[in-house]
Amino acid sequence: MSVRKKNSAAIRLAASYILPVLCGFAVSAVLSAAAAGVMYALGMPPSSAGFLSFAALAAGAFTAGLLCGLIRRRAGLKRGALCAVLFLAPLIIISALTGNLTGETLTAKALSVLICSCTGAVIGVNLRR
Repeated sequence: MSVRKKNSAAIRLAASYILPVLCGFAVSAVLSAAAAGVMYALGMPPSSAGFLSFAALAAGAFTAGLLCGLIRRRAGLKRGALCAVLFLAPLIIISALTGNLTGETLTAKALSVLICSCTGAVIGVNLRR
């Protein structure tokens, strides 16, 4: 096998994880913006922002796992767990750099991202074309 084919396969493999994670970030961003608009329009209390952002994070992780499962078409739990790690890593790094990394919500967020991403990947693998 030539070096070019090896590089092409590696790039396709990396893209099959990076593209779903970026789409998951986009879904989370859109849902967070929509939640902020709904909160403003309805005059909801600021205490509801935590739940809505948590739901947006879970929906983005589910989308990332679903797309990865649709692209790879096998090993849903493994692919979902890898997508969860790739989805959560930038969030943890940014939180650590800004000083907002606390252990009280990190476990809950990590567990929910893992569950949602694995669920999405399993569903994506099992969907018929």
